[in-house]
Amino acid sequence: MLDASRFIEENALGHGAFGKTGVFRDAISKKQVLIKSIQFFNESDLEASKKEASVMQTLKSEFVVKCYGYFIKEKTINIVMEYCEKGDLQKFIDNLEKEHKIISEQEFFDLASQLASGLSFIHSKQVIHRDLKPSNIFISGNNRIKIGDFGISKIMDEQDYTNQVAGTKLFLSPEMLKKWSYTEKVDQWSLGIILYILAELKYPFDTTSELNLVNSITNELPAPFVNLKNKTAQKLILLLLSEDASKRPTSDELLQIPEIASSTKRKFRIIIIDFFLNI
Repeated sequence: MLDASRFIEENALGHGAFGKTGVFRDAISKKQVLIKSIQFFNESDLEASKKEASVMQTLKSEFVVKCYGYFIKEKTINIVMEYCEKGDLQKFIDNLEKEHKIISEQEFFDLASQLASGLSFIHSKQVIHRDLKPSNIFISGNNRIKIGDFGISKIMDEQDYTNQVAGTKLFLSPEMLKKWSYTEKVDQWSLGIILYILAELKYPFDTTSELNLVNSITNELPAPFVNLKNKTAQKLILLLLSEDASKRPTSDELLQIPEIASSTKRKFRIIIIDFFLNI
C-alpha cells in the first residue's frame, strides 16, 4: 500500500456520488499523477476497488493507463494512476464536433491501431474490459491512446462464457443486452461503436428511447456512413458490429490489416524514440 502523505493535490477534476478524481504531485517521483478516490461502505465495496487496482497493475502496456498502487484514508480507497494530460477520447470527439472537423484516414487508422493494440494486450492477459467507451480511453501528452477504468472488468477463466450484464448501454453488444453468455468479443463490439463515432461524429443506432436503442442494436444495421469514405475502414467497423460475435475480428486480426499494420509500425517507432529520450 502506498503512503498517502507523498501525494499533494494540485487540481480537482471531477466529483461524483461516491468519489472524485484529482491531479496530484508525487513528492517522491516529482511527477503528476491522477488519483481516483472511491468511498466504500463495506468490505465488498473495498474489495471491488482493490480488484480494479490489481487488474490495472498487471496490465503493463504502453496502451494501458499505468496504476502505481493505492492507499486507504477515511473510508476512501485512492487508486493512484498515470495522469494523461490531454484528457479522454470523449473530449477529443466533443472538440471535433465543436470545430466541425472530420478525422483523416491516417488519423482513423492510427487510432484504430492503438486501440486494437491495447485490447490485444488486455485480452492476452485474459481480461475483458466490459465498459470500453470514449470516456474510459485517455490521451497522453505525446498523443498516445491509453485504455483505463477497469472497474467492471472481468478475468476470463479457461472456459468462461459469462452472462453478467455490465457496462454502459450505448456500448453494450447484442449478446450482453440479451443476457446471453459472452466472451472478450464484447470489447470488439464496443471498439466498433467507438470507431464509428470517431469517423461519423454520431452514434450508429437509434437512441430515441431505451427500447428503440436495444431493438436497434440487436436487430438493425448501423446507420450508413457519410464522412468515412475508406472502404477498408467501413468494412472493419461493420465486421466489428456483427450481431454474431464469432464474425467480429479479434484485435490481433485487426492488427494484420495493412493500413492498421503500417500505423502500428509508425507508432512503435515513436514509442522507441520516446523510451530513449526518457532514459
